[in-house]
Amino acid sequence: MVFLDEDGKEILRVDAVIQLYRLLGVFGYINKPGYREEPNYQAWRLERRKVVVEK
Repeated sequence: MVFLDEDGKEILRVDAVIQLYRLLGVFGYINKPGYREEPNYQAWRLERRKVVVEK
């Protein structure tokens, strides 16, 4: 799957079959849109994880 922004620029590419919870995380990154704040998906995911753990 390839996710593109409004201008057709690639945001994120998922090249392999992944587990549902990971796919939901990718959808959240695209839908929020987290990619505007953090272009690196892994960094965005780790930052969100810290927030959840701290609450």
